[in-house]
Amino acid sequence: KWWCPMVLVSYIASYYGQAVGLTDHMGLIQQYPPEILAEVEFIFVDDGCDDHPFDEEHVAQLRRVAERMKIPHVRFFRIDRDVGFNSGGAKNVGLTQGTGQVFFLTDLDCAVRPAHVQQWFDMAKRVAAQGEGDPRWVRFKSGSGKTHNNLHLVHRSVTEQWGIYDEDFSGLYGFEDHDLIWRWNVVGSVAYDT
Repeated sequence: KWWCPMVLVSYIASYYGQAVGLTDHMGLIQQYPPEILAEVEFIFVDDGCDDHPFDEEHVAQLRRVAERMKIPHVRFFRIDRDVGFNSGGAKNVGLTQGTGQVFFLTDLDCAVRPAHVQQWFDMAKRVAAQGEGDPRWVRFKSGSGKTHNNLHLVHRSVTEQWGIYDEDFSGLYGFEDHDLIWRWNVVGSVAYDT
């Protein structure tokens, strides 16, 4: 496939009616160092929910917020049909639209805190490098010490070889994450403390 990277990381977050959560998430991102912001694009995708959906007015307001916060690379997408819980479908939009060498997949209730962003970015550079001993897929641990099912840092080649979210699981909370993890486990993962 022909592909030209525009940024190092495509940071993809699914949105399901959390208008306040999105503004809070962008507030955290605003605190990232400018040199990291220059290498990351932020893609927020509305999963098609009817509760506080992205509409033209909302997206225009969010773009103004991003501009005011000096977040240079941010895009917003909306799935136009509500099929129930569709986080996987929303993330697939981000995966197909992302220009990064590496994808970071998350939900709005999980964010890379400013205190950890340099470690996160250093790990993204390792995933992108694909050198000897560098991981192709990183799963992040939560405060409980267990890996979190929807926090992934993955090289683009893994998604091209092993696929993206199976949207047949839309509406079945969490199943899309388990299916993806099962398929991606073929390449192996590294568990990383946040």
